Amino acid sequence: MKDFIFEQELQNLSNNIIRDYLAEVIASYNMGHYRSAIVSLYNVVIYDLMFKLKTLEEVYEDKKAAKILEELGNNNTNQSYIQWEKKLFDHIVNETNLLDEHERRLVERLKEDRNHCAHPAMKDFNIFIPNKDQTRAHLRNMFEMIFLRDALLANEIVNPILEDIKGYNNTFGTSINPDRFGKYLTSKYYKKLNQKVEKKLFDTLWAFTFLKQGEEFDQNRFACYYALCSLVEMSPMRFLDYVKNDIQWYSKIKINDKDAYDTNRDEYAKLRAIDIKTIESSQAFLIYFCSNFKEFYDVMKEYLQEALTHEAEKNINLYVRAIFMSNSFADHLKAINEYKNQAFSVFAGSFGFYHYELKDTSIDREQITFLCKEAEERNCTAFLVDFVINWINGISSYDSTYKVFQNIVFPVFKYFNNDDIDRMAQTMSNNSQIHGDTRNRNQYIPELKNKIIETIGPDFPFDNYYVFTK
Repeated sequence: MKDFIFEQELQNLSNNIIRDYLAEVIASYNMGHYRSAIVSLYNVVIYDLMFKLKTLEEVYEDKKAAKILEELGNNNTNQSYIQWEKKLFDHIVNETNLLDEHERRLVERLKEDRNHCAHPAMKDFNIFIPNKDQTRAHLRNMFEMIFLRDALLANEIVNPILEDIKGYNNTFGTSINPDRFGKYLTSKYYKKLNQKVEKKLFDTLWAFTFLKQGEEFDQNRFACYYALCSLVEMSPMRFLDYVKNDIQWYSKIKINDKDAYDTNRDEYAKLRAIDIKTIESSQAFLIYFCSNFKEFYDVMKEYLQEALTHEAEKNINLYVRAIFMSNSFADHLKAINEYKNQAFSVFAGSFGFYHYELKDTSIDREQITFLCKEAEERNCTAFLVDFVINWINGISSYDSTYKVFQNIVFPVFKYFNNDDIDRMAQTMSNNSQIHGDTRNRNQYIPELKNKIIETIGPDFPFDNYYVFTK
């Protein structure tokens, strides 16, 4: 975890006055003057919250903030300071997104320590002195909850975030880089949200990605999906708790009879290698989501199984992703082969070169990369190697081999041992559609030889295998 260095975090504050006040607090902390640091820190918290209310009023024309400031008055000399302070926090928690109840409790803990530091307990003649860890914890909490948050994030921030996501989508469309997009949203918004706003944003993105239907939502569903994933990645268990607390709302997923992809309802839809960028169905996005966050499906299985099973049957790549519905990794790989063969059998009596190539190349590289990740996590790489060798054995078109090796074999080759390489070479030599291909072999055979040499060494007996002697 990255170290939290107060001096560095100071540079991220936009309010110069607060920055100067906090510099004094940090100086006291560094010198070991923890009582002074605690007393000063609480004062700065009050000042910062008031500055944020004024910013909301003057810069963002926030009427709630203006009303709060009016009720608090220009100063607190005409009323009990304790009452004024309580009113300030009541307004902020109940009427803005600056703090939620959990965060208020952390501020109250700071206040308790500040009171102990500022008001000696005369009955036992002892002065309360907080230790270094207590002081550092208070400092960090206040930085993360208050000082580092922009006032804008209290001003109905969900809509501006959605507009930003929409604008990002309009600019980049299907060329969005998920990692870069996620880092952008996390840095600009997500890290600065309290849980009250975070949950509201999560609910909105969940609805826009999985529940809402219509052209307006279809246009931005791709971007909303990645925005949602980036948000959930911050703390999957926390977001899962939101779902558990209202599981029926989150599970309002209906069976979708429309295409999962932009396939124009052609007869080849089940075996087309089409990636996530062409998804149209909200349920298809939910399959991708559950493949990355399996614990959500485990909790919602009772509500989602029927709709997602129906959706997974629409395309082999969706079927690959729906691994969370299988009993084991080996069972899932077996089911993928059965799906491929069943989908191919539809063309019985009318097989052409195109149909064979479609079958052989139906799974795209993205899904093989996904299976590699799953195999590693489950310690099942040997099963995946067997799956790939079996896929090689089933190649039925000259034009398929190059694509199969590039998209299916080479990503998995790192798991091959000596026996696996021997089995693969024998399989290739026994398949006439592979060794008989003279047009495309120069596109993958040299690379395959290099990988074999890297794995086994230069003494591999290539001459013993017919496929390498062509």
